[in-house]
Amino acid sequence: ASIHVIHINNSVLLLCMLVATWCTSMGYILIHEFGGSFLTFYAVMGVLSGFCFRHLRLWQIRKNEAELRIATFDVRACTCAVETDRPAVYLNISRLMRFSESVIQNASQEEALDAFNLRVRSELLKAFQASSSASA
Repeated sequence: ASIHVIHINNSVLLLCMLVATWCTSMGYILIHEFGGSFLTFYAVMGVLSGFCFRHLRLWQIRKNEAELRIATFDVRACTCAVETDRPAVYLNISRLMRFSESVIQNASQEEALDAFNLRVRSELLKAFQASSSASA
């Protein structure tokens, strides 16, 4: 399982909504002043609204996928760029978990990796949810 960085681009969504609101106001004024077709106005607003909702929906789908990947994280299933480095990575994770007292000093490597998985699932998930909800 690999984790990809997801750029949560709520500023683009906000800008889109502001532009749609401005276009709505300007369109209403222009149609009211020049006697244009309200049907055209509503068609354009429908397309702009659809773009905004589509962007928001895709962002939510990606956010849910990322949360699922974090919630089911297992270091053993991760891709290692150099597969021969995997034992050294596991050893370093085990040392980190012992040093941080997340496991007892004589815990096995498997116990340390399990504790690491739990820590990633809980702490990283909380941080991800806090960052994505704060930017919403």
